[in-house]
Amino acid sequence: MKSSLRNLIIFLYSISILMGIGFYFLRNSSLGALSNLYLAVLYMPLPFYCLFIYSKLTKQKIMFKEFFSIKGITIKNIGITIAMFLFWAFSSLLLTFVLGFINPSFWGQLITTNEQLLANLASIVGPELTSSANLPPTPLLFIPITMFAAIMAGLSINMVFAMGEEILWRGFLYNSLSNLSFMKKQLLIGTIWGLWHIPIVLQGHNYGIENGIIGSFYFLLITIPLSMLMGLLMEKTGRNSIYAGMLHGMFNGFAGFFTLMVIGYNPFIGGAVGIISIASFLIAFLITKTVFKIKY
Repeated sequence: MKSSLRNLIIFLYSISILMGIGFYFLRNSSLGALSNLYLAVLYMPLPFYCLFIYSKLTKQKIMFKEFFSIKGITIKNIGITIAMFLFWAFSSLLLTFVLGFINPSFWGQLITTNEQLLANLASIVGPELTSSANLPPTPLLFIPITMFAAIMAGLSINMVFAMGEEILWRGFLYNSLSNLSFMKKQLLIGTIWGLWHIPIVLQGHNYGIENGIIGSFYFLLITIPLSMLMGLLMEKTGRNSIYAGMLHGMFNGFAGFFTLMVIGYNPFIGGAVGIISIASFLIAFLITKTVFKIKY
């Protein structure tokens, strides 16, 4: 890695550690209710903030339009982005159902009845909040509803927040590492991306505070295959990182579905950040590469 890129990553990690410390004191103070807002507005867009500040400090001229273009958006590429999201989502759902049917005590069980849904809701939010719940004829209707909502969010508000990260990962870094092979690039970016989450994963993000240490490194098993999938999207869409922001936003929009809809949910096993999702990213990678005939 070039020394300028290395210095940028060191700068990013240094600021992220400080922001992680700030998050710790905020969530344990009387202003703890603002901790989620802190993550959304200050921590998650840190890659963009640091890239911008670093460019000013070093007087390095960064042409953001080279890897981020609203004018370059096309219906075809949006369709490809949505298809990649659906490849992952359906793979995750199918694996969750099949593996849960085989061994529900280990893999968790996908909810298929309202009785199961009410019981799961009661375990999450308490029985007093579920006694008068208005439910659809079958909880399986939540699958298309949540998918549609995730896609719409990924094309709008979630994309805006996700671009705070993607403008560095799939924007500046992806283009700066053009001398590396595709797989080496995804391994490096995925590792940098995963390690950047440590200050908040240590504090319970994704895996719970009791699993903070192991979760910090386990999360690399998520970001590396997801980076591979994102890499295919970059290659197919002319390396415009806005599509990576869309896909990232769709993923974030659907991630909470599994917490609600899986009995015995274990973040290390199922859901969006467990073994099932890791396998689903790899399946989606192979399907995407085959269907869209992407060469790298």
